[in-house]
Amino acid sequence: MIRILYNYFGLDSCKSCETLRNQLEIANFEKKELMGTILGLVKPEVIQSAPVIIEPVKNKSIPWHVRQRALEEEDRVKAKIERRIKEAEKELGITEEVKNA
Repeated sequence: MIRILYNYFGLDSCKSCETLRNQLEIANFEKKELMGTILGLVKPEVIQSAPVIIEPVKNKSIPWHVRQRALEEEDRVKAKIERRIKEAEKELGITEEVKNA
């Protein structure tokens, strides 16, 4: 009954009540954050791995000229990559002393 009168006359908002409400709101927020952190530590992390590409088994009796062409193509690709790396190092001013250090 007294509560209704306080609300009716607007006497419900005293400074100590407001302070207590603010402190309770802060405490509830901190509690929520702590629970989230604790539950985050307990929950296992799901790691997505890259799909594994399975290459078909190659025939062991590949003729030499076919195999030689494949090896030469691999060498050309490797040489092209190395040239690009050296060009990039040259543009950036990276020297042998810096690489060895």
